[in-house]
Amino acid sequence: MSNSLHQGLSNSPSQSLDFIVEPLQKLLQDQTQQLTDILGQLAILAIRFQQGYLDVVDIDWTQELRTEVTFFKNLRHMSSLELCNLMTNSDELLFRTLCKQDIIDRYEGIENANATEIGVRWDKLCRAVQECVLVDRQLGHSIAKLAQVCRLGPYLVQSADHDGSTYFLRKTSTPSLL
Repeated sequence: MSNSLHQGLSNSPSQSLDFIVEPLQKLLQDQTQQLTDILGQLAILAIRFQQGYLDVVDIDWTQELRTEVTFFKNLRHMSSLELCNLMTNSDELLFRTLCKQDIIDRYEGIENANATEIGVRWDKLCRAVQECVLVDRQLGHSIAKLAQVCRLGPYLVQSADHDGSTYFLRKTSTPSLL
């Protein structure tokens, strides 16, 4: 056990591992999953554990390990077109609540709940993509195909807009993009 992990456990009030045991129990409750899916999900959780608990100085032992792996499951079990449509529809629902001023305010440092929600969603998606590629490099091909199907990836790469935030501002002047 690493020093950081050991020190955190001995400093925690309950001296338990509930922060990781309970989320793992939830993950393993679905007995209909294929073994390869379970192993992939556990590998993703290992990455999250490493990044959230071992590679940090101040560990929050009360923060439950996030076990949501929807993107991984969807990437493995949906066609690129189905996943593209699902993601596009989800994003469109969020963007319908925004006006241009919300995005401008966000860039000027003015907090906006709707814009923040979109940023959090895309941040989680970026991390999910990274986790999937780290777990199984073959999933990188699926992600590339997804980007091609959505036609979003080539545009973002071409415009060097890796943040993606200004994509939707530009989209208003490029109606045929999607």
